[in-house]
Amino acid sequence: MPHKFIPPGHIADSGLLSTCIAVFIYSRQHHEAYGVHLGSFTLDNLDYMIRDAIAKFGSPDGLEVYVAGSESMFAESYDMITMHKQEYVINALKQSGLRPENTFIQWTPPHAEDFIMTVMTLDVDSGIVTLTHKAL
Repeated sequence: MPHKFIPPGHIADSGLLSTCIAVFIYSRQHHEAYGVHLGSFTLDNLDYMIRDAIAKFGSPDGLEVYVAGSESMFAESYDMITMHKQEYVINALKQSGLRPENTFIQWTPPHAEDFIMTVMTLDVDSGIVTLTHKAL
């Protein structure tokens, strides 16, 4: 899914995250954000979103980054895919110039009995980020 611009007056919603990863880049100064839901084959959308956010907001210094997803929950092959995606996101953020002290990452730990999905929301007016965990 391509990245989206979230204007003032809106709440960004990651959708359900299992092996997917959501990233929001938020400007507290402008009360605007960009968001992306990264599946297995859409990782390069993150690079485009980072580029667009820095171009729009002028500098990576005042931007906040919120990342959510799950740790591995499936068979070993899925674990490798999830780990690769997590590493890709972390490396892309480091290389972008976005500030590590303004980056917040939350991986939902695996659960033995329940299949847990995470939803991340960002209210662009208040800057409040919420993580909700749902057992399926």
